[in-house]
Amino acid sequence: MLKLTDKAISRLSFLSATKNKDYVRLSIKGGGCAGFEYDWSYTNKDGVTRTDMVLKEVLVIDRMFELYLLGSTLDYVEDDFKAEFRLVIQIVKAVVAVVSRFLYKRKNFSQNFESTLMLTVRFLYK
Repeated sequence: MLKLTDKAISRLSFLSATKNKDYVRLSIKGGGCAGFEYDWSYTNKDGVTRTDMVLKEVLVIDRMFELYLLGSTLDYVEDDFKAEFRLVIQIVKAVVAVVSRFLYKRKNFSQNFESTLMLTVRFLYK
């Protein structure tokens, strides 16, 4: 299922506490650049259904979204200019690795290709 970093857990806990809610809820809807749009909301214990999973006592996700998040990691990143949740989707990382190896074997690989591809993927899955 979805892995949560310590920073993501801390930020999700902070957000739910500031709204006097028990959990943050993550839903996936059709739309967006890559066909998916991530929808964030808040819920209390009485809003959790039998089809929901509670991760690290802070994040609620309906089990029907499990396939889309399988093996992925949710992180929270902060720097001087922005702060954001970053969802790294495992299947995308696998595709980048396969494409990189294919191009490297064909001598079409550049040092910046893999990082450029990952930035493109991050843009698409943001």
